[in-house]
Amino acid sequence: MLIVICGVSGCGKTTIARELAKRLDFEFADADDYHSEENKALMRNGISLTDKERLPWLLTLHDFLAAWHENGVNGILACSALRQKYRHLLNSSLVFPVENKTGKENGFPVPVNLNLLFVCLNVDKEVIGERIAHRTDHDVVKDARLVDSQFATLELPPKSDCLWTGSSYGKYKDNYLSIEKSYENNTFYYMYVLRVFKDSTVNDVVENILDFLPKFHNFKLV
Repeated sequence: MLIVICGVSGCGKTTIARELAKRLDFEFADADDYHSEENKALMRNGISLTDKERLPWLLTLHDFLAAWHENGVNGILACSALRQKYRHLLNSSLVFPVENKTGKENGFPVPVNLNLLFVCLNVDKEVIGERIAHRTDHDVVKDARLVDSQFATLELPPKSDCLWTGSSYGKYKDNYLSIEKSYENNTFYYMYVLRVFKDSTVNDVVENILDFLPKFHNFKLV
């Protein structure tokens, strides 16, 4: 099983992914470790990456996930994966068009459908702003100026199209599971949107994911 813990900077994805991997005895990787030094420098200075700057990073991460898949490895990746097209690339190698030096768009490779489960940590913007302003434990994104950009980039699937909702789960009633499909190459991945509150602990979030996983297998199509 391959899981990507995603969300905006400061949502806690690395901490949650690492702890979840420990409890499930899965492999763990942090996508930030695969950024180029040039990209890291841009983010440290509060400069958002363009799609062209993100593309080599995302392709590297897809290859990394595909290797896990091919070798039967259970793994968890912490990765922002804010936009739907980024998630499709991670899941199926469907490369979104990026203008190259000749002015022509790149082509589309043969898709590899990993059927990833993305778990998006859905945290209020105000909470993220406070965390970013006070964080001291991160080597890449520390600039609070990136908060607006991160939320402007974030794309969540509509709850109206969900497969399952945690409506009976108290404060987690806003959680839901969706499928996001690519009609261009007939691939899809799963997206579990998990509401995280200011007072949510790491254990709260990890326990919620662990409680959700058996339910997920009931809805999984493949």
